[in-house]
Amino acid sequence: MTVIDERGRVFGRINLIDAAAALFVFVLIPVAYGAYLLFRTPPAKLTSVAPNRVYYGANQHVEIKGLNLRPFMRVAFGTNQGVTFAINSTTSAQVDLPDLPPGVYDVVLYDYRQEVDRLPKALTILSLAPVPFVEIEVSGSFKNLDEASARQFQAGQKLANGSITAEVLRVGAPVPSTLRLTAGGSTLTMPVPGQVEVPAAIRVQCYTEVANDASVRCMVPGPQHPAPAAPDSMLTLPGPQGWVNFQVASVAISAAPSVVEVRVVFAASPETAAMVKAGDVDANAVAYARTLRATIVAVNGLRTGSGAIDATLRVPAVLGPSGWVYNNQPIKAGLPFQFETTTYVIRGQVTSMKAPAPVHQ
Repeated sequence: MTVIDERGRVFGRINLIDAAAALFVFVLIPVAYGAYLLFRTPPAKLTSVAPNRVYYGANQHVEIKGLNLRPFMRVAFGTNQGVTFAINSTTSAQVDLPDLPPGVYDVVLYDYRQEVDRLPKALTILSLAPVPFVEIEVSGSFKNLDEASARQFQAGQKLANGSITAEVLRVGAPVPSTLRLTAGGSTLTMPVPGQVEVPAAIRVQCYTEVANDASVRCMVPGPQHPAPAAPDSMLTLPGPQGWVNFQVASVAISAAPSVVEVRVVFAASPETAAMVKAGDVDANAVAYARTLRATIVAVNGLRTGSGAIDATLRVPAVLGPSGWVYNNQPIKAGLPFQFETTTYVIRGQVTSMKAPAPVHQ
């Protein structure tokens, strides 16, 4: 008897095709599945964060614990990406924290751009002392936009992503984009070819922070780090199609100021003195929510030879411990006073001031 007969059966009983199929089902498939289990990349998982409560401050770090952690992964805290991801083993990694304002954050594990696991509310940043949040108005421009994205901003629009919120109050027409850069003690205005910006006034929330020089700043949260609410500062805000930059031009104080009438003798060249007129408004000064600025109400005298200008101004001011203050300038007879518009800057000395008049709605 032959091993394979004319009908393809082995020893006259088993069909050769059936035998091959049985070999595939009972031998090759389990072998292939075992190889998949052996060589596949196991899914990564987060298990804990230590410590899970950290006081607010610089140079903080935590240990991320999990399973199947690998190099080239990254961790984010809410929308704020960790500064480093130094892996110790497949179950542990050290992560330097970004500048996180006080609050509670999800800890999110990413493999490249894909989120692979999340621990909800796993990290708490504690404040060293009660930190008040305040609302302020800032004017400036949404920067580095194309024509299509520039048309998406409108008054009344809410911009929000987690703890970062803003409200668009007023919007101007798009203009060619520029960027104000600080170089030493100078500020340079650089054009940005091919892009536009949208002038706007927005309302943002900020929290107080004591700087290294003991000054108090109001910090606006951002996706990577907070930024001070100050002229020329760059805020990162949630836009209609992702994060956008907003460079601050002026900051508006919500407190209602009083108005002080001030008489000043300015020194200027004859050419500059000829530009000064009643109705000129200070353009490089702190603003208020009521949009009040220092304004020249009368030019009392002009000495054409020397260029000295005797002018009366109405100045919005806040009463501090040592007297009235405008744009960080104390207003007292004998003290210097600076006035700046978009076309000129003049400096002089206060000769007299009158008691503040009430501000009417």
